[in-house]
Amino acid sequence: MPIPWLVHVGAAAGLIPPLAVLLLRRRPRGAAAWILAWVVLLIVEDALAAVLGALGLNNHWVNY
Repeated sequence: MPIPWLVHVGAAAGLIPPLAVLLLRRRPRGAAAWILAWVVLLIVEDALAAVLGALGLNNHWVNY
């Protein structure tokens, strides 16, 4: 079964905060830095789950 387009849009939306930091060319501090780290972790999680799913492997454990 193909992945719905909305899942791709949702995964791509996670790239907005890191791109905003790159465009502003300022280093985030305090809470903004923690939020950015969390978003990057979620992006890595989504990418790993997508790769495992594409290979037909169980990817449910990635979210835990």
